[in-house]
This record gives sequence, C-alpha cells and structure tokens, in this order.
Amino acid sequence: MARPSNRGTEKTSNQNTKNSYSTATYIRLSYESYYTDSESIENQKLLLRDYLKQHREMVLCEEFIDDGKTGTDFERPAFERMMKAVREGAINCIVVKDLSRFGRNHVEVGDYLERIFPLLGIRFISVNDGYDSFAKTCDKEQLLLSVKNLMHEMYARDVSKKICSSIKIKQKTRKFYRSAIIPYGYKMGLTEYEIDEQTAAVVRRIFQIFVSGESMYQICSTLNREGIASPREYSKNKLLYTKSNEDACWFTSTVQRILKNEIYVGTMVRHKTEQELYNDKKTEAVEEEDWIRVENTHPAIIDKIIFEKVRRKLNKGSTKRGKQ
Repeated sequence: MARPSNRGTEKTSNQNTKNSYSTATYIRLSYESYYTDSESIENQKLLLRDYLKQHREMVLCEEFIDDGKTGTDFERPAFERMMKAVREGAINCIVVKDLSRFGRNHVEVGDYLERIFPLLGIRFISVNDGYDSFAKTCDKEQLLLSVKNLMHEMYARDVSKKICSSIKIKQKTRKFYRSAIIPYGYKMGLTEYEIDEQTAAVVRRIFQIFVSGESMYQICSTLNREGIASPREYSKNKLLYTKSNEDACWFTSTVQRILKNEIYVGTMVRHKTEQELYNDKKTEAVEEEDWIRVENTHPAIIDKIIFEKVRRKLNKGSTKRGKQ
C-alpha cells in the first residue's frame, strides 16, 4: 500500500522545539471487519487530527495507515514504517483512536506498552481509552487498560472462530452462500442464480468455439473484434457491447476461467481454500479431491457432455505443456 498523502498536515524536522513532541498518528482498519462509521479510515483521521488541535505540544509529522490489515499480529507495512521512524528518532509520540486499532493481541500490545515504548522514550496515547503513558495517573489505569486489551483480542478470535465454524457446518450439510460476485452468464434471483440470457449466449458460444478447435487466444480475438464487453465491463455497465478499452478486453485467462468453471453445469463448488484467522492460519489451497461439490443448485447453461469434452481438451493441453 502506498504511503498516504499528508497534504494539510504539518511537517517537522527531527529537532523538537522545547516541550513539543514529534507525533505520528496510527490508523488501522481490518479487512474482515464489518466496521461502523466511527471506525472508518476517514473518521479515525478526523478524530485524531481534532485531538492534536487541542494538544498543541504534539506536532503531527506523519499519518500511518494500514487499510485492510488484521490486528492479531504486527506484520503490517505502515506499522513497520512507523516503528522504523521511531527507532531513527524521528517520532517520539504515537496517538491512536483506541487500543483495538493499535492491535488485538494482548501479549504483543502489552509488550509495546510496558517495555518497548518506555525503553525508547515514546509517549503513547489512546484517545478513546483516555490513556496517556506520560500522565501521572498512568499506573492506576494500566490494569484496566490491560483488561480492555485482552477483551479486544478474545473478541477478535471468538468472532473469527464462529465465522469459520459456521462456514464449515454449512459446507458439511451442503448449504452454500452465494458469492458477492455473480458469475458471468447469471443474474441473482430471489434465492438462487438465474440465467442471464444475454451473457449466457456468450458463454455457450465460448464453449462451442473451443470444442470446434479454436484456441482461447482466437476466442478472445473474436470477442474483442465484435466489441463484446468482458465480464468485468459487463458487471459495471450491464451492456453487452462496449467501446474498446482496457477493462472491456477479453484475455485468455478470463476465457480459461469460464471454460473450467463448474458453475455452468449447475454445480456449486466450495472449500477450494481454507483459513482460520483465530489460529493465525493464512489462506491455503485445498486439494481438489477435498473440494465440496453440490449438483443442481441452479440452472445449467452448459450441457455436461460438452463441459466434459472441454475438460478433457484442457487437461490434454496441460499434459502437452508439461512434457515440453
């Protein structure tokens, strides 16, 4: 993620004026968070800038923003840049909206607050928690702060565990959610996918042309020449034909995804990947034999016989490339 623009914020040199602090604000929003407006990036910015206006001894040097990063660990690009600035002596004060924005791991957050920041002489302020490490009442508030922090971590792990558990139960009982992105060739009905005849005709044509012997590159050339909008362009404008532009172009990777997608024979496939955030487990691919397939969940666009011909042809092409 690119470093955020700091237009409108005041830059300072490493030399502090007397009784002033070279201050960084830290903002984070988790990618899995169903955040409220108060937690949004812009509202965190407004709250922290307003706080600094009321505390003139804190001179804002830079805003560090991790958008779409979990709080269960500290491997975040903006956070690491901020700590680099701290170690270089450019920053001696950090201000956050609340501890949950700083992090949700009780042990690591406690290590920063009780050991690392005091050792480096860093003033740490959590606005909504009313915490200021340089305040005289800091020691009295420390226990309450630690309890709050533990609750944040437990909440993050509990929510993640419940979501993962719910998804696994649905998969085992063959109940599936419909993805937010509707597959090209379909539209969303009340409870299931329905055929979008306009784009379904393009899908059928792609399969027929490929079975007849043309390559994916030739299919792309034909569709682009005729001005047929790509799936990305169609999802934006709902127009089958479009003027040529980068988003409107068909690519062989797009055609290949369509030719391999079992959605077109009425089969829903899930559990291709798995992730357990509460165990800090990253997304991993699942072996194909462990994928979960449920047939006849929605109307088919492609006949299974044609789909199998395409599958065999694709597998044959992969085998040839592998031997080269």
